Amino acid sequence: MVSSDLEDSDVNKFYFCITEIMRRQVSGGQFNEEIVLPDGGGTVTHSCCWATGMMSSIEQRKYSDLFGLVPEWVRVLHPYHRGCLCKLAVESNLKLPVSMPQTDVSLDGKSGVGAEKPGAAKAKTRSKKSNPLYQLIRDAVLKAASEEAALKPFNLSGRGHEPRVTLDRKMASILKDVDLPRVHISGFGANNHYPYRVLKRAADTLSSELGWSPIMMYQDREVYFSDKS
Repeated sequence: MVSSDLEDSDVNKFYFCITEIMRRQVSGGQFNEEIVLPDGGGTVTHSCCWATGMMSSIEQRKYSDLFGLVPEWVRVLHPYHRGCLCKLAVESNLKLPVSMPQTDVSLDGKSGVGAEKPGAAKAKTRSKKSNPLYQLIRDAVLKAASEEAALKPFNLSGRGHEPRVTLDRKMASILKDVDLPRVHISGFGANNHYPYRVLKRAADTLSSELGWSPIMMYQDREVYFSDKS
């Protein structure tokens, strides 16, 4: 009986912590993340710094390894809230609830009377026709950058630099606001160079998940977008 009481207490504390995390204010940054809302409800765009994006990606991976996919309501939250909730769940050894607890917090991380719930999307929204494949590419590249950075530092300039690639106009547009490791080379043409191993890992991941990859490489020097359809 005591054990049961302790378990109930732990669960209640867990839900309290979820609400507390949801009420935290968030800040923006150079990294923009566009998320497709459930049931074709358009998209929501979050902005955060590189460190927050990395934290969120790492904590989500830990959660997925332990519990599987994060709940849909967590997936559409700001990266900071998403990462903190996943971290809380892993440390508490408790799976996040299937539905969002009742709070007065909206998707953009702001609280207040009358704040909108997920699906209403008070944050910036775009047309339903936005290609969800673009977000898959951004997510795969961001995850690949995090994993490669954990293996060894990037060396993109100077003598003896590691293999690097440029992006064609379409891929550059897709990854425009994704804060990736890069080096700017003065001159003509595509001046931003990115680590080859990051784009290669992302391409391999997408190929494994989709059966084909929208990230294609030309002679291991230029990366371009390819739509299977």
